[in-house]
Amino acid sequence: MLTSIKVTTNTIKKVQVSINGCLRKILSIHWPDIISNRLLWERINQVPAKEEIRKRRWKWIGHTLRKSSNCITRQVLT
Repeated sequence: MLTSIKVTTNTIKKVQVSINGCLRKILSIHWPDIISNRLLWERINQVPAKEEIRKRRWKWIGHTLRKSSNCITRQVLT
């Protein structure tokens, strides 16, 4: 059974908020110490979730297109 999840911008934003909250807890950044999300990502060499999802999606598409032509996942894309 083939299932896929549509990734919307709203979903990506929710994931990013959750990740940012976890990163702030890990780095012990509390309310008075306000830093931008960009600075937060730079401190830990992290890219935004949107960019990571885009990169992984392209990797998956490349992987799928290299499969044999009778593979169901390739047939869905072509």
